[in-house]
Amino acid sequence: MPCNTTQVSTVEIGKLNPELLVAALAAMKLAPRQSGAVIYFGNRESYNTETGKMQMAWNRSANEIKRAYSAEVVKSQAKKFGWQLTETGPYQYQVTRR
Repeated sequence: MPCNTTQVSTVEIGKLNPELLVAALAAMKLAPRQSGAVIYFGNRESYNTETGKMQMAWNRSANEIKRAYSAEVVKSQAKKFGWQLTETGPYQYQVTRR
């Protein structure tokens, strides 16, 4: 494949909370920005909040984004319920009820 070719894959990742997805993408340092129903990030990558379809570059894994999104879900629920959250490793947390 020539070096000036961009290969993009479409993955149906399902409906996600846009605020949590933006936080997850920001944590991944992908500079997300939203325009209407589409969240753009990375290099020509996007997520459509209405259809649940995500377009990703060839070198990005859907699982990588799912892990970051899951971490944001855990953080938001800990904040909501007043739990103390301690990160014990990458994407691993210890939750203590206060």
